[in-house]
Amino acid sequence: MIGVVVAAHGNLARDLVSAAEEIVGKIEKLAVVSQLNKDKHEDIERNLTEAIESVDSPDGVLVLVDIFGGSPANIGMSILKKKKIKIVTGVNLPMLMEFAVHRNEKDLKKLALQITRTGRRSVFTAESYLKKRKIEIIDV
Repeated sequence: MIGVVVAAHGNLARDLVSAAEEIVGKIEKLAVVSQLNKDKHEDIERNLTEAIESVDSPDGVLVLVDIFGGSPANIGMSILKKKKIKIVTGVNLPMLMEFAVHRNEKDLKKLALQITRTGRRSVFTAESYLKKRKIEIIDV
């Protein structure tokens, strides 16, 4: 089973996991890393490393972070060569739900690519979605 770490600024990671589990149920082998303003680089590195180790498996670990260039992503990249992990940036709720549903069906690389596509497909304006499907927008 592929492990997952959700790492983000503030309480975003915790709240995303909470919302996902409300929809899909408990997600096993999951760890959350919240980066707060007061956290030092060493603390974030220790927290992320411990989180990865806590969910590590022969199948690997997917690290979902909020933003490329942020501390969770940068620190995760320094761990890439030491562990079997993949890092995906821009984590959102559809991506986390996709992970939970398909984590046992794919290998780490394929799952990382699949949830990346899911994340991209889930971002659009509601108006463009409705127009594409020829659904009339009603003014209220």
